[in-house]
Amino acid sequence: MTLEEICNIIQKPINNIIQNECNKKVRGLEERLKALNQKQKIEAFDNARIKTGDELEAMVRQNFKIYEVVEEWQDLKNFMWGGGLMEVLTSDEKRQYKTFPSENYYLEKYDEQPDFYDKNLPYLSFIIAEMVLLKFASILNDLEDLYLNGSKSIKSKKEELLKVKLSKEQKETLTECFNKTGIFSINITTEIIDDLFSGSLKEPLHSQNTRLLVYLFWQLEINMFVIKKWQAFIYNNKLIIGTEKNEYLNSNDLSSAKYECIQKSPIGSETIDKYIEKLNENQTK
Repeated sequence: MTLEEICNIIQKPINNIIQNECNKKVRGLEERLKALNQKQKIEAFDNARIKTGDELEAMVRQNFKIYEVVEEWQDLKNFMWGGGLMEVLTSDEKRQYKTFPSENYYLEKYDEQPDFYDKNLPYLSFIIAEMVLLKFASILNDLEDLYLNGSKSIKSKKEELLKVKLSKEQKETLTECFNKTGIFSINITTEIIDDLFSGSLKEPLHSQNTRLLVYLFWQLEINMFVIKKWQAFIYNNKLIIGTEKNEYLNSNDLSSAKYECIQKSPIGSETIDKYIEKLNENQTK
C-alpha cells in the first residue's frame, strides 16, 4: 500500500477524533457558561481565548516545522496527505507511516492514550492537538456572539490574500516584479493584481515557474504583505494553473515548491529580493 493510500485511510478516524475533541471543549465551555452572569461570561471567553493562545504558542516553540504546515492547511479535509505534512518528514518518518500496521488503521486506542501511535505515526498526537486548538479558537468568536449578543448567525467575511492594503506605488512595484521575472504566461497589470489578491480572477493565471512563484509569495508572507495561509487561498480559489501538468496548483504542488525554496533559493530569486526591498521602502514613505 502506498503512503498516500495509508494517509487517506487514517484521515477519517483522525478527522473524527479532532471533531470529538473539539466538541468536548465546546461542551465544557458551555457548561461553565450556564451558571455565569453577563460579566462573568465575558471573562470566561477572555480566559478561554488566552488559554488557547498560550497553548498554541507553546506548540509553536515545541515544533514549529509541523505547526506551520498544520496551520496552513487546517481547512483541508485530507490534510494528512494533501497538506504537505509528508513533505517535512524525514525519510525514516515517512517509512514509519508507510509501514503502519493495517489492524491499527482506526486508531481505537487514541482516546485512552493520545500518544499511543506516535512511535508508528510520528507527531500524530501533536497534529491532532493543534487541529483541535485551531478549530476551537475559530469557534470561540461565534460562541461569544451567540452567548453575549444572542446572534445565531455565523458572520462570513470574504477572505483576501493581502494582509495589508497596498499603495498605488506598491501595486506597480509588484506588477513589475511579476513581469520582470516572467512568472506568469501573460503580462500582469495592477487590475489583475487586485483580482488575484481578492480571489476574483475572471480566469486562472498560468504559471511558467512554480518555484519562483512560490518563492515570491513566501517572501511576501515573511514581509507581512500577504496572509500566512496564502497557499490554501490560492488552492481553494483555483487561481493558478501549474507549469507541468496544466492543472490547478494543488496543496502538494505549493507545499513541495515552498519546501524546495527553503532548502535552496531558485534561480531568479535575487530579482524578487530586490523588488521586496523596494516594496518595503514604499511602505515607509
